[in-house]
Amino acid sequence: MRNRKRYPNPCLVKLHRSYNVDEIARLFDVHKNTVRRWLKDGLPTTDIKRPLLVLGSDLRAFLAERRKKHKRPCKLGEI
Repeated sequence: MRNRKRYPNPCLVKLHRSYNVDEIARLFDVHKNTVRRWLKDGLPTTDIKRPLLVLGSDLRAFLAERRKKHKRPCKLGEI
């Protein structure tokens, strides 16, 4: 079994490249259905034609925003 990280690293994405669902899944070592769920959650595509293409800059921004949304500040006395 592979050692998967909880949140994909947005720095792995090349900004000036377009990715399809399979390429994104291989890049982050996640299932294709995970990428499809990201598309339903608001990951923008270039158009509605198949294969769905995602711009690298949009993918990086989506993952960074998703990571930032899940962060919580520590309360007083917490580490």
